[in-house]
Amino acid sequence: MIKNKGGLKVEIQNFGLSASEPTEVEVICNGSSQGRIALKTLQPYEIECLMFDSDMLLSDDNASYEVVFFQEGKEVERNKF
Repeated sequence: MIKNKGGLKVEIQNFGLSASEPTEVEVICNGSSQGRIALKTLQPYEIECLMFDSDMLLSDDNASYEVVFFQEGKEVERNKF
């Protein structure tokens, strides 16, 4: 994750040996959802960058962030930063 003036850039990489499943990625900042973006199917070791725009993301240097992954509407992974 990289925070800049345009919002928050989240880099997603498939470390697996097969293509990823269709996935949605949600960013949560201080407990508030900043949006959910559909992620294309990634081939092995492919990288995709997603950009989340929000004033809240820029206002607090001590903010807590979570990146949540959904497949078929179900949460499959959650990473906290």
